Amino acid sequence: MALRKALGVILRQRARRGLARDQPSEAPALSLAFSGQQVGYRNRLRPRARVRRLPLRTTRLDSPLHAALLFAVFAASLAGTAVLPLLPELVAQAAPGATSAARQAHISALAAAGPVGMMVAAPLWGLTSDRMGRRPLLLLGLGGFALTLAAMGRPQLESLYASRLLNGLFAGAVSPLAFAIAADRAGSPADRARAFTSLNAVAYAGYLVGPLLGDWVTTAEASSFHAAAATVGASMLALTLSADRGAAPVASGDEGGTARRAPLLIVSAMGAGSLGVLHIALTLRTDTRDLSREGAAWLLSLCGVVMLLAQLVWLRVGWLASRARRLLSPALLMLALTLVASSYARAPWALAAVLAAMAWASATVSLLTSYLISLGPRKRLGLNLGAQCAAAAAGQTLAALLTSWEMARAGGAFVWPAAAAAIVLAGLLFEFGGRRRPR
Repeated sequence: MALRKALGVILRQRARRGLARDQPSEAPALSLAFSGQQVGYRNRLRPRARVRRLPLRTTRLDSPLHAALLFAVFAASLAGTAVLPLLPELVAQAAPGATSAARQAHISALAAAGPVGMMVAAPLWGLTSDRMGRRPLLLLGLGGFALTLAAMGRPQLESLYASRLLNGLFAGAVSPLAFAIAADRAGSPADRARAFTSLNAVAYAGYLVGPLLGDWVTTAEASSFHAAAATVGASMLALTLSADRGAAPVASGDEGGTARRAPLLIVSAMGAGSLGVLHIALTLRTDTRDLSREGAAWLLSLCGVVMLLAQLVWLRVGWLASRARRLLSPALLMLALTLVASSYARAPWALAAVLAAMAWASATVSLLTSYLISLGPRKRLGLNLGAQCAAAAAGQTLAALLTSWEMARAGGAFVWPAAAAAIVLAGLLFEFGGRRRPR
């Protein structure tokens, strides 16, 4: 009896462990268990069900769709920045009898009108794209952007303000929707990082060419704006022809350990506003004859060169997908230090060096915030990227208004320290309040 019980215990143990006569050890049983084949004494004739996984279809960086997105972002940034050096001449034509203070006020208001429209419209474009699709809305935004550019050739103040505001409303669709399309079709975080970096690179290439193009156009004639509108229209045609119907969206889950949205939006606003402070200051100095229009255009183009180099470096080293959060705080610190140093830069070479460092830091902050904020759930991807674009536009708008007011009141003595302090506070908020706990 005892021998029978002992033999029964041994057989039951062997059955539980899946040790049949043709499986003399545990290793084959484990290997078969992980391969989905028949396992165990009782389940020998019961194969495990296999989960059918569909292959991921993604858009590569050399695909026609991604090339069209690159062209659209480049054309929008080129056309938007080419207008800035022409604003003083446009205001002079529209208000020939205005005083210097009135001209500066109009220049600042026109420079801020575009970002105001973008700030209002970008989240709405993103939210609508989450529900209705991204490509038709991107085409609509590009078409409206081209039409409002063509309307800026009329030398009336009312027309200029309306064109700039509508220009910003339609421009708010270009960047967030292009980035959202690229994120939808990224097969991995590394692919998304490369796609975002390439889109940022062509945007800064547009920032480089735009001011030079605006300086090359000696007069603010209607043909200049028609040429810029034609460039945007060509990008619209390229996006229409690049169907890429084989690429299916790839869901991007809410990844644990990412940063919260609100601190990232504040950081994005500070990063864009800091560079906007310097841009508006350079534009106002051209009106007061402290700096020639050619000099301001070359300094603005220097920003574009450094920003483009920053994107190429980050694309080469490939750190964005793995070290995005750790890189953001040093970039913010660098941005704050360059803002403080800019108040002491008087020589042209010193101003160029400070501007280059500030452009590098600002481009890095923009890239990191857009990537980190895209790691949320796909159902709110367009809204999140639109909110990030709106935050950057809000920073530019606030920078334009405060800089013009401070320069008219006290010569801009307190602009740079105040902006640096705001960036430091934003960095502290991100570092200590922006961490999302892993789920």
